[in-house]
Amino acid sequence: MHDSDVESVMRRQHGLVSQGQARAAGMSSWRIRSRLERGAWVEVERHVYAPAASPQTWRSRLLAACLATGGVASHRSAAVLHGVEDYWPGIVEVTVPVGSWQPISGTLHQSTQWYADQHCEIDGIPCTNLLRTLIDVAAVVGADRLDATIDAVLRVRGIEFADLVELLIRHARKGRDGCGRLRAALARRQPDGGVPLSRWSRMVGRLLEDAGLATPRYEYRVLDPTGALIAQVDLAYPGLGIAIELDSVTWHLNRESFQTDRARWNALTLAGWQLLVFTWRDFTERVGVVHAVRAAVEAKSVA
Repeated sequence: MHDSDVESVMRRQHGLVSQGQARAAGMSSWRIRSRLERGAWVEVERHVYAPAASPQTWRSRLLAACLATGGVASHRSAAVLHGVEDYWPGIVEVTVPVGSWQPISGTLHQSTQWYADQHCEIDGIPCTNLLRTLIDVAAVVGADRLDATIDAVLRVRGIEFADLVELLIRHARKGRDGCGRLRAALARRQPDGGVPLSRWSRMVGRLLEDAGLATPRYEYRVLDPTGALIAQVDLAYPGLGIAIELDSVTWHLNRESFQTDRARWNALTLAGWQLLVFTWRDFTERVGVVHAVRAAVEAKSVA
């Protein structure tokens, strides 16, 4: 073992090395203990060490908590790492999978929604990605600060309002911290005007697929026996005669669309199709949409 191997790890990690990393570099338990006993190293978190002469920074304390727990920086700490406006170094917040709790010098959150695709690394520190950080922050800040955080996230290139809605749908479940507050914040932004109808249809389709239902057909044209068009619907299960329409304020809040929609819907019903109509709020609450579609599919399948 060469000291340079451990020193190399420390240089990459804000002056830190975990017990496991030191052992992997060839350092024995006796040598680790020796460095601690003679004061060359200090234990900054459980089984995480730093040179005694090295000053600890907020980033090193945050990384130490991650190394000690196997977790990722999250909530307000992750917001700082992502450079979100009005979040500053200070608090140490880390998230671990539920059941992995252990004490740290900071706040440890446990999550049943541990998704590797929502993790990244910034400045050598593992953390939640920006979108996951938003829903976590929603659980620990007030409404005004959450609104400001949403504004900051939407200013990031490549992130759109629809991405926030998809985030909400992925995490929405009864009792999930942050979901209610984020749903309310998005609703205040007139969401029906923020997502193109075609993208909304795709989002509903993915929601149904994730729930174990078959992939619906998009923009499906329902024809009568002569080949004449009865209606074009947003989503459909043609083999079962189930049509799904999305009632959007943007596309349907005028007299002409109102009348046309009702005429199409009546025509579908008369042609023997079962029609399900969902609003944006139905979609963001997700459970009702899945339950209604599943019930319709099951009823038609045994008919």
